Amino acid sequence: PKQPGPPVMTSDPNMLSNEEATAHFEQILGLAQRSQDELFHIALYNWLIQADL
Repeated sequence: PKQPGPPVMTSDPNMLSNEEATAHFEQILGLAQRSQDELFHIALYNWLIQADL
């Protein structure tokens, strides 16, 4: 550290905003729902239930 005290928090340029993360999640979920793979749907819905989504 260059000076005493708590570390200065800097924003991560790779971090998404809440709005961007929500948009990506909705897009991915929409694509996933169009899948014809029954086992994928079982895994997806189990994950959604476990994640309280």
